[in-house]
Amino acid sequence: MDTNADFCSLGKNFVIMSYTPRLADVYAYDPALPPTNVPIVSGATAYDCPQSGNTFILIFKEALYYGNRLDHSLINPNQVRKFRIPLWDNPFDEMRNIGIKTKPIFVALKAKGTKLLFDSRAPTDQDLANCPHIDMTSKVPWNPGTVQLGKVSIVHKDPIDDPRSNEAELRQLDPIMQGMNEWRTVQQTIVDGERFFQQVGRMDDDARFADVPVRPSFVSTERHTKATAENLSERLGIGLHRARATLRSTLQRGTRSAILPLARRYRADRMFLRPRLKGKFSTDTAYFNHKSIRGNIASQIYFHKSGFYSCHHLSKVDDKQVGPTLKKFIADYGIPEHLTMDGAAVQVGRNTSFMETINRAAINYHISRPYRPEENPAEGGIRELKRRFYRLIVKHAIPQRLWDFVLDYVVDTMNITANYSRYSDGRVPLEVITGITPDITEYMDFTIHGWVYYQTDGALGTNKIGRWLGVSHRTGPMMTYWILPKSGRPISTDTVQNITETEK
Repeated sequence: MDTNADFCSLGKNFVIMSYTPRLADVYAYDPALPPTNVPIVSGATAYDCPQSGNTFILIFKEALYYGNRLDHSLINPNQVRKFRIPLWDNPFDEMRNIGIKTKPIFVALKAKGTKLLFDSRAPTDQDLANCPHIDMTSKVPWNPGTVQLGKVSIVHKDPIDDPRSNEAELRQLDPIMQGMNEWRTVQQTIVDGERFFQQVGRMDDDARFADVPVRPSFVSTERHTKATAENLSERLGIGLHRARATLRSTLQRGTRSAILPLARRYRADRMFLRPRLKGKFSTDTAYFNHKSIRGNIASQIYFHKSGFYSCHHLSKVDDKQVGPTLKKFIADYGIPEHLTMDGAAVQVGRNTSFMETINRAAINYHISRPYRPEENPAEGGIRELKRRFYRLIVKHAIPQRLWDFVLDYVVDTMNITANYSRYSDGRVPLEVITGITPDITEYMDFTIHGWVYYQTDGALGTNKIGRWLGVSHRTGPMMTYWILPKSGRPISTDTVQNITETEK
């Protein structure tokens, strides 16, 4: 139990049941430290009841998930009480045992110093499938800054009702005072009845009595999204603090015209020279469990500690495909001054295309030792990339065969999103690497795997419906997008409109 915690914070003894579309900016006690972006989830932990010997799954909704970064979990008792579950955490209360009273079981708490706790563990798949589930907190979005907790009412007793008072003795002797006491009882009953019916009349409008699903944090009925922190937070799945920092560090000058059906106006594409990129870059191969709709099984990732990524998909991990990825990276962004990689044969082999490019471009390189992932920063970068990747896959129910489109989208949005890396100095990663302030207009109107109208005949035919899969950088002009049509074969078109909430 932790009354200082604004949210229930879930550690390694929890597993995620579902994600919410929201993130929280968590600030440390030291105001000089940057906030941490933490997902808000519904998590489950297994509680082995010592009385019955049975296992129960405790579900905590609207909680922050830290996973293995937190070796214990923190439970906000007020968040549990708000869900109308009695929780007693006063160890000096002689009338009640400390614990949580749910309908099927009583979760006993034990004291360890000044802390109160109970033992639980991460549930197995068998536990989740066979054991009873108990909801411990509400699914209504929890906002610790605006939540209204119950008020403590002070009852003023009449001295006549106090058996220790002199008036109590008079009441027993004087029949007039006995009659007055009976009249007070009747009068109080009438007042309490009126208050009860007034309270019932207000229940339907009181949010405290409505534990129902709510709409996403920010839902717009407009076709074109305004460049606000709230809209950007919802589109890219980042916290408000990061969204505001991103808007300050990027441009939003692109325009999308609606004068004609599905028409648009566009600018010239951004062109890059081949400068020498200062700083240390790293690279590694990320593998995926499914063969994509485009036939890819892996992706070569280039990473910089500012949070910059570049991904190049591979249908086969061999020299013919891994080697050209470095040439593409140089063509897109420039020549890295330093490159770290592992000892994979397709990269460090004497006659590989990869090493040939390194030598011709005069790139200073370092090969990490076997089983030393900490020597290659790309290893950690890929972990963070996949964490966000799988979050989108689950959130939007995206088929696994579209993984390369989703990965492209994650890389693109992370490159134009402000982060808290000390290497970025408040700028977005793409600007750190290229020196050019990016324009994020292409990403403002659409959500990955969201429904859109599109046309492929110059806006002269009828609207078709498809799924938005991201920006098509190498086909067509700026503001050209990948669309998944009914046929299931992705196409690239620049005549695209978002489907609004009212049209769905």
